[in-house]
Amino acid sequence: MLALLISLQACAPSEPGVLRRPEATYRYPDWRNEPSRESFDVPAVPAGGMTAFITNLNYPPELRRQRIGGLVLVQVSVDSTGRVVDAHIVKSADPILDRIVVDAVRRTKWTPALKNRASVPLTFRIPINFTPP
Repeated sequence: MLALLISLQACAPSEPGVLRRPEATYRYPDWRNEPSRESFDVPAVPAGGMTAFITNLNYPPELRRQRIGGLVLVQVSVDSTGRVVDAHIVKSADPILDRIVVDAVRRTKWTPALKNRASVPLTFRIPINFTPP
């Protein structure tokens, strides 16, 4: 399973994999440097990069004020065209955060995984850590 990490917390400005938005700073690793997996050579990724996915995440101000956060783990299945065929929560932090994550996955356009230069379906997990200020 491919794992991506998005941490919604402040980061050093010079750190790679950082996207700053008015409501939060989003930190994520560059998963493209991970070694190839047996079932694929290139993972499924958001079309337009992580910025496209993060743009679809909305950490509500009221949850940040109440300091509600935590790790949400979502399992995503995309077909060989990159269409999301399933997205469900494996680990919940809060029902509202769960809905935000699943909605963001479904609103994001994905490029399919590749194996021997051919598009293949893939199931992977994305951990998303909501850290209130």
